[in-house]
Amino acid sequence: MTQKRMAFLKELMNFIGIHPDRLNVTWVSSSEAPQFAEAVTSFVNRLRALGPSPLKRGMAGMPAPAMVGEGR
Repeated sequence: MTQKRMAFLKELMNFIGIHPDRLNVTWVSSSEAPQFAEAVTSFVNRLRALGPSPLKRGMAGMPAPAMVGEGR
């Protein structure tokens, strides 16, 4: 079920102009700290290579959406 949802979400992201590589799910046990660290590091490096999010700049002239907890 998760694989179907991920495939759908990646298609949706691509449709709205967000690179689908900005979404990632990795299953890691709480006892696998090194694997967790590697998964996070790998994902962060991938995001950095993609550059700033189009949502950060705003889309179609609209202001970027506020982040949860922003402005507190």
